[in-house]
Amino acid sequence: MIEGLQVTLGAEELKVLCRKQAEAHAARAKQYEESLSTLESLDSPHKSSRPGDEAKETIARHLHQAAELEFIADHLDAKETYLLSDSDLRKLGVAYRGY
Repeated sequence: MIEGLQVTLGAEELKVLCRKQAEAHAARAKQYEESLSTLESLDSPHKSSRPGDEAKETIARHLHQAAELEFIADHLDAKETYLLSDSDLRKLGVAYRGY
């Protein structure tokens, strides 16, 4: 008997999900990069923070997540079946827990 929800995927299907989510992160990074020059031109009332700094951190985070997912996709064992956890599903963009 299986207890709880268990999701298993073959390597090819998992690879597709990894690459799709990597592309989504890359696209988000690009959107932030396109707005960065506008943000950097804004004056911040707080000398310690600049509007572009947060965008730069967000760009870096999305690029890192895209690279991580590409790495995973490139290193899956084609003969294996993968049992995914809830956090795995969130990383792949299948599950969302932001509410």
